[in-house]
Amino acid sequence: KGDIPDHGIAAKIDFERPNKEETNRARAEAKARVAPIFQNDPAKLDLLPKSFRASLNDVAQATSVDQLRPETRAAFGLTTAEGLDRAGGAKPDTMNQEFAALKAAISGEDGTAGNRIDNLIAEFEKFIAPMRRHGLADPNELKRHELAGGRPIGVVAKDAKDVVEIVPQSDVLLTELVGETGLLGKSWGQFTELSVLRTMVDRWLLSQAPITLAFDSEASQAARQRAVEEVPEATIQYDAGDLLVPAGEPIDDEDLAILRAEYDKMERLVNPYQRATRVAIAFVLLALLVSMLGYYLVRDERHLVRNSGRLGIYLAVVVAAAFLGRLLSYEWRAEVVPVMATV
Repeated sequence: KGDIPDHGIAAKIDFERPNKEETNRARAEAKARVAPIFQNDPAKLDLLPKSFRASLNDVAQATSVDQLRPETRAAFGLTTAEGLDRAGGAKPDTMNQEFAALKAAISGEDGTAGNRIDNLIAEFEKFIAPMRRHGLADPNELKRHELAGGRPIGVVAKDAKDVVEIVPQSDVLLTELVGETGLLGKSWGQFTELSVLRTMVDRWLLSQAPITLAFDSEASQAARQRAVEEVPEATIQYDAGDLLVPAGEPIDDEDLAILRAEYDKMERLVNPYQRATRVAIAFVLLALLVSMLGYYLVRDERHLVRNSGRLGIYLAVVVAAAFLGRLLSYEWRAEVVPVMATV
């Protein structure tokens, strides 16, 4: 690093190096595409038919709106002041008309409501069956997880967390489900008796149906991690002859990383025979250097060889020179060692 090549450095072989910036970008996109996972507990819907029956029984036994329980009035939107289900509540005349229509719809030909309510509950159970499959989500919870633009979500059953089903938000938002194009809204034609109460049933569900989907942080994090791990590492391709470092420009960290990538590729191309040959040559050269040094010491520095203390100091200085040369040099250069030894 820091050297300035006079003639530039070109690639000797074809090689590639990791592109961290592109890899990180691709992984971030993959992570962002993962749908957050919600756990569905359909058991929370088990009491809906029973609650709906109780509301219908309350209407059947009442002779006027005023005789209804407050929770029944609120569930069917038969309120004036509070307006729990409709902004501003219903006008008294409209409210009384809706109550009369509701009571007439649940009363049989003989004026009793028993068998009629049983038939309505039977169709109601079939009508809400699609809600069990994917569950119901809280719109505010979806907003907290930045699910704008109708992005889909992942749904897992409480007892089968390994199976993730990707579903659109319209399949888990009750306001969408009861709409004309929703799963529930499109099924009204199958329920001849219950469809008479369509407006009231929609109101009742919107106020009484429980949220069955809960955000599963652990499963969501695991899904994001899997998505990140599945993204292959991006690389930059260099061909033999490509200019790696221009002439007259200092080698910086980026250039050094490119040169190291080329070196690593060349190292991987070395076969065992070539590597063994390289080691043997290096061993022979070191042996020759040691032999020459030993010959010099024995011939011209006999007093140093014969005195173990002096020999130990000499060898210690050599080791210290190599250590200091490595420590004080900006980049490791072997030529620093003799300089330090001389000093």
